[in-house]
Amino acid sequence: MVKTVLSHHGVFSHVPCRYLIMGYESGLQEETGAVQTAFGATFSAPALSRVYGMKRTEGGKENYWWNLEEIERTLFPCLSGRSSSRIPLRIVGFPAYIYFLAKELERRKNRLALPASSCILMSGGWKTFWREEIGREEFNRLAEQVLGIPKNRIFEFYSSVEHNICTGDVRRAISTCRCTAGGLSGGRILWNRPRMERRAS
Repeated sequence: MVKTVLSHHGVFSHVPCRYLIMGYESGLQEETGAVQTAFGATFSAPALSRVYGMKRTEGGKENYWWNLEEIERTLFPCLSGRSSSRIPLRIVGFPAYIYFLAKELERRKNRLALPASSCILMSGGWKTFWREEIGREEFNRLAEQVLGIPKNRIFEFYSSVEHNICTGDVRRAISTCRCTAGGLSGGRILWNRPRMERRAS
């Protein structure tokens, strides 16, 4: 299902890129649909690297910590004012976590300068993120002004998590996955910001 939706949006490429997955680290025993979907999206272009925003702790697959050091190391070469990286960056994952990343960069007065072929691939929903509300225009503004990715390079495959385990009508499934420029029904996103802290040493 992920391959079908990504093909529909025309995001497959032969150009190698780096992936920043703003979601949970995948594993051999990981069965969560959202994790599998995000991992599947990293095969839309050859991966030079995959960095996960949430890393699994040694205590078990249910325990994660914010992987801030690797996130910063991945984004540092892309900061505006430095020699721009020629390697595209694809940001994959939950819309809320991508939003939190953009807000943190904005708070630090940082901006990314990315190659034009970079993009955002959003999957999963924001059912538990209901305390903070953001409009689509604000999300697009942050994506373009802070992450350096225009709205026509933001793609959603919302509901692919559910459809990934179904064998129903593929065209019906695709109809629920729209580019950000068109927007999803409802027009507003309800998100809650988690505390982004490094793991205690």
